[in-house]
Amino acid sequence: MISAVPREATEALERLRALDAELGPRGVDVELCLVGGVVMSLVFQRTPASRRPRALFGFRSALEDAEHAVGQRLGLGAGWVEEAARRVAGGSGSIAPVYEGGALRVLAAPAEYVLSFKCAALEFCPAAAEITDIEADIRYLMRYLNLREPSEVLQVISRFINERQRPADLADRLARMLGS
Repeated sequence: MISAVPREATEALERLRALDAELGPRGVDVELCLVGGVVMSLVFQRTPASRRPRALFGFRSALEDAEHAVGQRLGLGAGWVEEAARRVAGGSGSIAPVYEGGALRVLAAPAEYVLSFKCAALEFCPAAAEITDIEADIRYLMRYLNLREPSEVLQVISRFINERQRPADLADRLARMLGS
């Protein structure tokens, strides 16, 4: 017997497909990562200008603009992207995408994966205005993972990014975040 897909899940997929189509021309790839009920975004350049880590990250504003455009077109309020991602991701707990379009992926990613790229984004994020949000995400992820020392964080993220891909002063930044 084939079970029917719940209407909410179908609507969530349709919304994510609309966002994916809107992101395509903006030159970014986006990962929406569900960690402990929180949806965090990672924005990457679709075609980096170089192989340097700095060229990896894209502007979060591209995601925000696409989210706003789709929300207006479909008559959706604030938070619709996070809700759609939660409905689609459920609790898969894997880096394998539960939704994958041309420019958008939704993952129920391990917190360590998201923490790694958020730490790298501290140095290489193209918009300095986003640093406060990135630091807030890192604080959440450190609490979620029960990491209390910069050395613990560095050990965890080393599985996903190497020293060259993280800020030279990351240990100091982490110590400051852990102290606040």
